[in-house]
Amino acid sequence: GGSSAASEVGGRILLSEAAFHTCIAHALAEEADEARGLLLGDASGKELRLWAAVPLLGSPEPTASGSFRPEQLAEGAQLASRLSDELGHDSMVLGWYRASRDG
Repeated sequence: GGSSAASEVGGRILLSEAAFHTCIAHALAEEADEARGLLLGDASGKELRLWAAVPLLGSPEPTASGSFRPEQLAEGAQLASRLSDELGHDSMVLGWYRASRDG
């Protein structure tokens, strides 16, 4: 994934089994050359807990630098906000994943 803030300060990044399976299933099922998505979770101290992976299906191509477009990040932030309300627990976009057939 794209999130490395915790590892830079000696922390831990925890990826739930459900999020892991979502990433793998998306990468295997995607017909395009690349599967991309956002990772949602929360942060506590030096620990990032990633519990949801949100595939970006049929989304616009990444920017020239490979990053996400502002509308994709806004969509992820809205979903994180809805999850926060539903779960009664803070949720935010903490990272991203990318799988490419080209390596």
